Amino acid sequence: MAGSRHDLHGQALARGHLDRDRNALGALVHSVVPGLPAATLSDELRPQVAALLVALDDAQEASPDAASALHAAAAHTPVTAEVLAGGAAEDHKLH
Repeated sequence: MAGSRHDLHGQALARGHLDRDRNALGALVHSVVPGLPAATLSDELRPQVAALLVALDDAQEASPDAASALHAAAAHTPVTAEVLAGGAAEDHKLH
């Protein structure tokens, strides 16, 4: 991310952009699924984004841990899917 683990300014900018996008996605989904608060999805994505940043750093540095870090980031996806499905079910009163 941002060229290297040592580019602290670039990392801060990238994290800021990812936070903005994470919050925007929460707001977008909330506009379509009012039963799912924007903050709920945004907060749920926080650990996945953090894990993805580690995976990107590892891949950029050709770390032997890159594949397992990417797998760890992807492992958060089912939890995000549960949050989305739960919000949609609540919104449509399917519980």
